[in-house]
Amino acid sequence: MIVELKINIPMKTKYILLMFLMYVSAHTAAAYDVCINNICYNLFGMEATVTNDPSYRIHYSGDIVIPEKITHNGITFVVTSIGEKAFFSCTSLTSVVIPNSVTSIGKRAFRDCKDLTSVVIPNSVLTIEEGAFASCWKLATISVSDNVEYIGYEAFDYTPWFNNLPNGMIYLGKVAYKYNGTMPAGTNFSIKEGIKSITGGAFRGVSGLASVTIPSSVTSIGMSAFSGCQDLTSVTIPASVTSMESGAFSKCVNLTSITICDGAKTIGDNAFSGCTALTSIEFPSSVVSLGRRVFEDCSALSSVTISDNMEYIGTDCFKKTAWYNNQPDGMIYVGKIAYKYKGGMPEGTNMVIKDGTLCIAGKAFASCTGLKSVIIPSSVTTIGEGAFSYCHGLTWFIIPHGVTILESGAFYKCSALAYLVIPSSVTQIGGECFKSCGSLKDLYVFIPTPLPISYDDFSYSYSATLHVPVGCKSKYQAAEYWKNFNEIVEDANPTGISEISTKAATQQQVFTLDGSQISKPRKGLNIINGRKVLVK
Repeated sequence: MIVELKINIPMKTKYILLMFLMYVSAHTAAAYDVCINNICYNLFGMEATVTNDPSYRIHYSGDIVIPEKITHNGITFVVTSIGEKAFFSCTSLTSVVIPNSVTSIGKRAFRDCKDLTSVVIPNSVLTIEEGAFASCWKLATISVSDNVEYIGYEAFDYTPWFNNLPNGMIYLGKVAYKYNGTMPAGTNFSIKEGIKSITGGAFRGVSGLASVTIPSSVTSIGMSAFSGCQDLTSVTIPASVTSMESGAFSKCVNLTSITICDGAKTIGDNAFSGCTALTSIEFPSSVVSLGRRVFEDCSALSSVTISDNMEYIGTDCFKKTAWYNNQPDGMIYVGKIAYKYKGGMPEGTNMVIKDGTLCIAGKAFASCTGLKSVIIPSSVTTIGEGAFSYCHGLTWFIIPHGVTILESGAFYKCSALAYLVIPSSVTQIGGECFKSCGSLKDLYVFIPTPLPISYDDFSYSYSATLHVPVGCKSKYQAAEYWKNFNEIVEDANPTGISEISTKAATQQQVFTLDGSQISKPRKGLNIINGRKVLVK
């Protein structure tokens, strides 16, 4: 007997079910461009990257042969890379043939391929990213050509091949991959000439290393490459090294001498953090960027020399150093960087950042509840993460034309912020940048095409009125998350304008509507101390 059941589902429940099905459908849709012979690819120009199928309708197993070229819609594409996680956790994959057209193997591309026993990496491959073959429990044979120039952190760790490495320095192609075994105390080690990179973790925790000579052929030092080398006392970074990844020399507690030769450009996050014996550091003019917490907990560091070429300093770069502790209260500038406001800020402070400043570092004004307003020169290009977070007294903010990057949480929980201008020069808005700015009433965005944002970038701030350029309203109404704003208007003729005389206005800080600072008001609309003003 067949019984027909009729169930009355409330309309609200039907809507929720529909939204759920749409969500599932969207998130199981193919994240690849084409699938040929059961291999998925993304296409870029005339090149193809091997990728995976996130819906698992196609799951790689057995013996895989990747072709050098594929043809799609009559167009031939060269297979040049294996993408991030392309074969991740394909536990039934037993072998793979990589063609001589592939130049890079992405992060965790073959990680956790439990049945993979051997791999030949062809001459064309120059880059093998972090964890590419890690945790392949049966991978006992690896052939790497002499052409490889970069191998990422733990690329082959947790494999039989890795576990059976001989003692001493392991070189793979043009990479100093790993020092294996115990190094004799007091060793002065020289990396051989011609090496292009030092892999992340290569000397991590090698306690016998007293000094290291890095040849001028090396261009990059990987993540935590020398971290925890407790006997290391001195190091010279040659001019050829343009990139130093995070934690490269962290926790080298006896490191007293660091020489950075002219040519190095960027120093990664935590690069020298915890080097408690370090007393001084001098950066050549070539270094333009310091990451986050580079010298955090370098308690003896009292002398810092930085050129005016420095363009960026990350959050808490000099936290818990003698140098920072010895700085007087007030605004600390490092070269052309507004690094940190130290000490208690008086209530109702109107801050003016000095001309020529290039960057406002992360947390520069974090929790400065006395900050009422701040004027930023047009020379600034970056506002760092959390730079003005928790500034509860900040009521208006005009980001000047010239700023291109707003890092994550830059204005997080500025609870009194009511008026905000974002100029057309901004190209990136970081995560939670304006989250919990609950008092925001008017947001002026002079960017013609909406930038990609996430919900949290303005969460708890969507009750504001969003003002956009004339002709752009429909774009913002259709753009993800921008459309969440309570009202979106095209600001051809802003309302609520106060009329004042030109003479009175010249005594104020004045901006055009797009955020460009000017010396005195012009006829028409101006922004003066956060107010829209019509000058006749």
